[in-house]
Amino acid sequence: MHIKFDETTTLPPSAVYDYMKTPSDWPRLFGAFGEVTDRGDGWFAVPMRRSPVPLVSRITEAKPDQYVAWEFRGLWKGTGETRLETVGDGTRITGY
Repeated sequence: MHIKFDETTTLPPSAVYDYMKTPSDWPRLFGAFGEVTDRGDGWFAVPMRRSPVPLVSRITEAKPDQYVAWEFRGLWKGTGETRLETVGDGTRITGY
């Protein structure tokens, strides 16, 4: 499955990036995630409500307030990225 997104918010890039610094920050952004477990070596298990299998992820590259890339392992294998771009008084958030 490949999910793409392209959203704009009135928050500045620094505020948006705060939600993406580590997978342990994701529950603050998405109510579908439960309490995150640190698995060591940068890996985090992120439980998803209504799913018996957690999303296991680690950040592979990051540029504060600009870009974050992830790697996933386990049942949910693959990669993802989020790019932040200042537009007017807010931030455009694109990625997959």
